[in-house]
Amino acid sequence: MTGGQREEDGLEELVSVFVHELKTPIAAVQGLAATLSRSLDELDRETALQVAAALERSALHLGQLVRSFHAGLPLNPEPTDLAVLVRETVEELEPLLADRRVGLELEEGPPVSVDPVRVRQVLTNLLTNAVRYTPSGSPIDVTLRRAGETVELSVRDHGPGIPPEEVERAFDRYARLRPDGSGSGLGLYVSRELARAHGGDLVAGRTESAGALFVLQLPR
Repeated sequence: MTGGQREEDGLEELVSVFVHELKTPIAAVQGLAATLSRSLDELDRETALQVAAALERSALHLGQLVRSFHAGLPLNPEPTDLAVLVRETVEELEPLLADRRVGLELEEGPPVSVDPVRVRQVLTNLLTNAVRYTPSGSPIDVTLRRAGETVELSVRDHGPGIPPEEVERAFDRYARLRPDGSGSGLGLYVSRELARAHGGDLVAGRTESAGALFVLQLPR
């Protein structure tokens, strides 16, 4: 392979990652804007203000995400309240979660030094995967807890799960686990890279019943 070909392949992969990671934030902004526009006459003032605030946060996050791609992988850590970040992310993604009920079990604690844009990016990927691979109406559980020197953010769905022999392959670049081969195969790969850039990891956990469980481990 020539140097020019390697450079072209690298650029193509970068564009693929960029497009994949922007799809959901853009769809979230569009969904919140549509909700606000369609239901403005029906919503009470407090609810309308909440939707508007979520829309503003989503647009801000989208801009931060674009800037982070421009800067490359280096992180910009800052003290972050992860419980607040999780709640806001779920609220902003509500138009995309369809009829999924998201259960939150969030242990409160002191701020953790992480890049909030990147952690939100990982959580967004995990939640959208949970929607993509599960039946309509099934719940999603999000848990935040402290475990020694580690903070664990877990997302569990109640779908068919991943066959044990396919678990590690799920994190491979361009891995597609859907029977129809759809999807980009980049979400889990990018998310694990971001977790490891923080000095943590993203792993697949075990569940007692059906469903997939992914755990983002971050140092405290």
